[in-house]
Amino acid sequence: MAAAGTVITKLEAIPKMFEVTLGGMLNSIQAFRPERVIYTSSCSVYGNSPRPGGQPTWDDVHPISSYGLSKAAAERTLHQWAMETGKTGIVLRLGNVIGWGCAGLINYLVRHAFRHPDGKVPATMRGEGKVYRDYVPVKHVVRVLAHAPSVELAPGQSHVFNVGTGRTMSNGEVAVVVREWLATQGYELNVVFTPEPAFGESWYAGLNTQKTEEHFSLAPPSLEEVHDAVRDGAAAYLETLRQGEKQP
Repeated sequence: MAAAGTVITKLEAIPKMFEVTLGGMLNSIQAFRPERVIYTSSCSVYGNSPRPGGQPTWDDVHPISSYGLSKAAAERTLHQWAMETGKTGIVLRLGNVIGWGCAGLINYLVRHAFRHPDGKVPATMRGEGKVYRDYVPVKHVVRVLAHAPSVELAPGQSHVFNVGTGRTMSNGEVAVVVREWLATQGYELNVVFTPEPAFGESWYAGLNTQKTEEHFSLAPPSLEEVHDAVRDGAAAYLETLRQGEKQP
């Protein structure tokens, strides 16, 4: 998990992002000399993935952000390490992780509603609400991570797995779930949309999770589990904001 940066990374932060993402992984490998390395990559390596979902192969890797490029470079570095040492690498390409303690879109919407509880100042979202991602509950990611040390895999190479639900939701759909939950807490959330995603942000990042389901014997989360994770994330962050407000 040695990494730095986000999909939308400021220009001046890009060198540090590559230094930490690549150098951090290599330093960890050299320090611990493991038999197996489990590397958490990102769906951002796919750029705009095929509509059926990006396959966990190198052929579908087409990053359009510096962040995605840094993750892809780390993946190839891990594969080289595994080939040269005869050890085992595991690459987990994560979807957009949501739930208790996670950051991202959900926190942004909750923070905005907390600051503007009457809804008179709308939150701004990108891509007309049609930016699609595989939103995966953090509990499912933890289950995959817990299985990764013991799953049987051939040494001398790295093995790539997508970690997600196998379906996508738009950022507009996520906003609806957050808005409905916030209403139960006494907050009104209104949203306006810009027409385009940010630079380096893909319109569609779906994941094909069949290989993961087969090797890890884990069923993908249901849509209701995803909605629960959205609400869990919103509840956790709202509590953090309320506690901060109480501080002297």
